[in-house]
Amino acid sequence: MASLWRLSPGTLTTTGPYRWVRHPMYTGYLLWVTGAALSAWGWFNGLVLAWLVWGLHQRLTREELALQNSGLPYAAYRRQT
Repeated sequence: MASLWRLSPGTLTTTGPYRWVRHPMYTGYLLWVTGAALSAWGWFNGLVLAWLVWGLHQRLTREELALQNSGLPYAAYRRQT
């Protein structure tokens, strides 16, 4: 377990929650924000939720492109998860 904390910056993590989801932190965040918006639904909450989803999509698009261009075996990992 200790070796998980000593990964070099050029390492692609494919264990733990990354076996099932490429971005587990963003997935959890999206579920949390969606639940919060639905629990107190209103036009403003819907607008904030749409804005957050759009921003998350923009960030994920940039990160996926950077990972594809990083030289890591990301394409195979992306097909697997």
